[in-house]
Amino acid sequence: MIALVGFVTFILIITLLLVFKVSPVPVFIVVPALGALMIGVSPVEIGSFIGDGILQVMDVGTLFIFAMLYFGIMSDAGLFDPLTGKLKDMAGSNIVLVTIVTVFIAMVSHLDGTGASTLLVTIPALLPVYKKLQMNPLILLLIVVMSAGVMNLIPWGGPLARVAVVLDIDPSALWVPLIPVQIIGIAAVLLTAIYLGKKEKKRIKNYSIEHPSEASEANLELASSVEQEAEVSGDADLKRPGLWWFNLILTIATIVTLIFTEIEISAVFMIVFALALVINYPNGKLQMERMRAHASEAFTLVTILIAAGAFLGIVSESGMVEDMTTGLISVIPEAIGPFIHLIIGVISVPLLMVLPPDAYLFAFVSLLVEIGAEHGVPATSVAYASAVGATISGYISPLVPATYLAIGLAKTDLATHIKFSIFPMWLLSILLLAACILLGLVTI
Repeated sequence: MIALVGFVTFILIITLLLVFKVSPVPVFIVVPALGALMIGVSPVEIGSFIGDGILQVMDVGTLFIFAMLYFGIMSDAGLFDPLTGKLKDMAGSNIVLVTIVTVFIAMVSHLDGTGASTLLVTIPALLPVYKKLQMNPLILLLIVVMSAGVMNLIPWGGPLARVAVVLDIDPSALWVPLIPVQIIGIAAVLLTAIYLGKKEKKRIKNYSIEHPSEASEANLELASSVEQEAEVSGDADLKRPGLWWFNLILTIATIVTLIFTEIEISAVFMIVFALALVINYPNGKLQMERMRAHASEAFTLVTILIAAGAFLGIVSESGMVEDMTTGLISVIPEAIGPFIHLIIGVISVPLLMVLPPDAYLFAFVSLLVEIGAEHGVPATSVAYASAVGATISGYISPLVPATYLAIGLAKTDLATHIKFSIFPMWLLSILLLAACILLGLVTI
């Protein structure tokens, strides 16, 4: 009963989000609460579960607020203007070069294994470039999350570290055989970026031919970084060219701190935001204006995140996720037992749209390991098949907080991101699974 209600709850949530495009906030709060009531959970317990879930996402919420405020201030002050100008000059009309550069920036910034820092380093810096060249920002988001997904196979990344705990082995022992798979993944992402770049270049060219007046107007609107930033920030006088070097050094120091230290990320952004605001805009009235200019977007994103925390708290604490996991395993026919790891590997991306990563990588994978052992499937084979999909789907799942950071920075919404990105990312996960099979890491 609990498992059935859990599946209905998840299916209803995804349907409301993707098909009917209902706001995530009421969906994440009302639907799981009703599901919990149906399985006998009291209102008092639901309130407690919601509180526990919110506590789990508060650190991420704090990060979202201050990171978005910080990069908003940097954008106001004109930090990214020279970068976007030079990238545009370097690329010229070569849209493909921009997509390739996106891959390398995202992969290098993900060497720390932290999705939040990758998104914060890559998207705010490159989004103005994409807008100037009239490129679809969803392409930027897709390339970044695909790049981060492939790089997330490193031993200090989330999925591999989690399955290593399940198997009780060193994550590095799992990672070393995966290096060729990772190289294949990098090549696949680069080819995807080239394909998307060529396709986007053709789209822009055709649009310019079919709608010359509209294209001309768009070019005029995006002709200079000052005009573009003024549209976002409201006033070109907000530029601080005399503080450009200070802002650059502060941002580089922030990135270095994120990658090479263990200081809490949210604390880092709280400090650098305060410094950036006071030094760039000493006037108290102007400080409040700048905060209000960017607070609306941050507030909306954090509201969704808190609602997602409430959802995760309810479905986890009520036992829905645990019973769903057990229920999925129990309905697997005996005949497909020897191939269950392959099946799960193929469907892992859509599966992780309804299963939280921790539930999948700990509870679900541990049960798969037991089933595999009964049919002579090595535990490492199960681990590789399961982890590949988990690492790729990390930034499209509505159950992963970093997904909301990604869509917030890219200024899009969850449904649009999922519809645009899920199939390319699913194909990438299947490609990596096939590479694991060919290299003998996953048995057939």
